[in-house]
Amino acid sequence: MAMRLELLQYQASQYASPSAARPRPTVSRRGSQTACCLPPLRNLNQQHAKTANSLHHSPQICSFFNTNSLFKLRPRDIHGRENTKCSFVTQASARGGNGWDQGDGSDFKQPSPKEESGGIMSFVASLVKKVIKLAGIMLILSTLFAAAAPTILSSSRGLKTIMSLASYTIPGTVSVAHASLGWNKPVHLEGITLKGIDGETVVSIPKIETRASLWSIVRGKTGFGDATVTAPVVNLQQDPESGQPHLALALTPLSKLQASNPNPNKNKKRPVATQPPKDVSLTATLKAPRGSLEVVKGKVVLPQDAATAIGPSIFLDVAAGRFATEGNDALEAATHEYRGKVPIRANLYSDRAQFEALGFLGLARGQIQLLRPLKAEMDLTPELGKLYLAQVNPLLGEIIGPAIGEDDLPDVTLYVAPANFRLPSDEYSIRIEPMRTTLAKGQLVDGVLNLLSRQDLLKGRSQITALTSPIEANINLKTGVVACDRIDLLLADRVHVATWGVVNIHHETVQMTLAIPGATLRETLGLTRLAHDYYLKIPIRGSMERPQVDFMAAGKGIAQLTLQQQTGSAGQLFSSFFQQSDKETSASEVPKPIDVLPWDNRS
Repeated sequence: MAMRLELLQYQASQYASPSAARPRPTVSRRGSQTACCLPPLRNLNQQHAKTANSLHHSPQICSFFNTNSLFKLRPRDIHGRENTKCSFVTQASARGGNGWDQGDGSDFKQPSPKEESGGIMSFVASLVKKVIKLAGIMLILSTLFAAAAPTILSSSRGLKTIMSLASYTIPGTVSVAHASLGWNKPVHLEGITLKGIDGETVVSIPKIETRASLWSIVRGKTGFGDATVTAPVVNLQQDPESGQPHLALALTPLSKLQASNPNPNKNKKRPVATQPPKDVSLTATLKAPRGSLEVVKGKVVLPQDAATAIGPSIFLDVAAGRFATEGNDALEAATHEYRGKVPIRANLYSDRAQFEALGFLGLARGQIQLLRPLKAEMDLTPELGKLYLAQVNPLLGEIIGPAIGEDDLPDVTLYVAPANFRLPSDEYSIRIEPMRTTLAKGQLVDGVLNLLSRQDLLKGRSQITALTSPIEANINLKTGVVACDRIDLLLADRVHVATWGVVNIHHETVQMTLAIPGATLRETLGLTRLAHDYYLKIPIRGSMERPQVDFMAAGKGIAQLTLQQQTGSAGQLFSSFFQQSDKETSASEVPKPIDVLPWDNRS
């Protein structure tokens, strides 16, 4: 009670006399829980020193004094003592007195700059050791993962994960049934399939074997690594709804295909003759400096008419790098001009066609710079005429085969040149060398012969021979416009006709002109008063499938020409009646022939 009373008196004196001298804060040994405990304990007298000492070292008592507002310093006292630091306390037995001594901080020693620098260096060294240790652990884990990567990727779950990532980038779905991978052993893949958006298989490859290891492929040292692709099957048929190949739909979104090749009639419903597909056998070899590629026992699925035009088998031979320049002076001479690009020589052989291409491949942009136009030599078949030649000129769609004469010519020799000789391209120019063909007795041929009263040239047959001039046209795949230059034909070695105009393969429309030269009219109809440069022009309109020739307008023109041969008022009257019709058909100028006509060179 005496100690309690003294503490209360001390606190009251502090509040009563703010300006009174305040003792310095109590100090204790460093690390003691009672350091800087309470100011009232410093004013205890000698008789309570022992008791105060025991209270001072009691955490419960210190906590009581600190939380009791009666023993706390006033705000202005706190402000004066906020920067006061505790000092070490020495026992009274060591220094004498009442058991407590006012600490003067003599036991506290500030670290020197050298000691501080040593501490920092020690911390940095410890941190570096930890970083090195962590890097070592990461390196070990990475090495273990790299060593196990082929096994992980070869597992069924690993293959599904990789194929899911690959399928995410294309509309179709890619899958691999089995894979044998190893850093130092050949790579084998089995059961590779590519399915389209409709779930139908577009590409199927039972087996791919290569001599290259996974490590050499990753480093890019072996290229194909002498790979062998066994029995692949590729479906190149077109989708009847979109008109796009199934393979293109599996690899490229339909919206992107339609943007690059718009077709306004894509939703147009028209009857299509469904034909069963036909398989064409495929064999291919590719020779490159870093390994070759060989395709054996392959198949290409084509529509029946396209397969008939190409033939039952295809052999593709491609050479790259030094294999392409060997034995080819043109590629060898152009190597310095196209430095940084890979020389390529490609040849395709089939039972009815042969193609040749020379150029340089730019790997960065994925483009091929051709040295010369693509060249193709093909057998002339009805399928070729209906599929391809009719898109250049409807009259060529009536071709049923070649006709062999004294001046024997190749069936079809075709040259195709893309814009700026660069592939791929949206614009192409084509040239077909003169052909000797056999035409069916179709609408165009029969109409021309009836108009000229030369049905006797058929002699009861359903076909007639025709010799053509060179054929040239420009094709724009984006707009679908085929601009055909003038084509001259000599029917049965007697009747000369010419045709030119525009075909739109997207709209499937025809806007062309059929012209009969004055020389033919003089010979067949006896119209001797015609000018030497006169042409009777007949419009051709309608669809590509059924072009309509306005033979009625042609008949009016011939009637006018016949009346002009006569003399007298009646002839002049009828001549003026048909004059307007003749002006309409003669509105456009007649283009000049391409080169010299083949029959003009015959002796």
